[in-house]
Amino acid sequence: MLTAYYDSILTYYDLLTKALVARVRALIEAKGLYSADAFRVFDADRTGTLSSSELAGALAWLGLHLPPADIHELVRSIDTDHDGMVRRAPSGAPLTP
Repeated sequence: MLTAYYDSILTYYDLLTKALVARVRALIEAKGLYSADAFRVFDADRTGTLSSSELAGALAWLGLHLPPADIHELVRSIDTDHDGMVRRAPSGAPLTP
């Protein structure tokens, strides 16, 4: 019973993240950018990665204002090597959960 509850919570947060990523992709397209171009624009310090601050600025530029806790949670959910940075996915998409 507890495992089912825990699994449903994880599924809920996974779906929230996927919905947010889809929303970001739609906002990028609405700005007339390709995903790879958007990543380069968002990467202010040109390191090839996005920090939480860069991601927050990018999302604000797209018109999506999230609280810092939500930004950090988003980074944690898409950070594949757990270094606190977001890397562009091989497909060119800036965010991939």
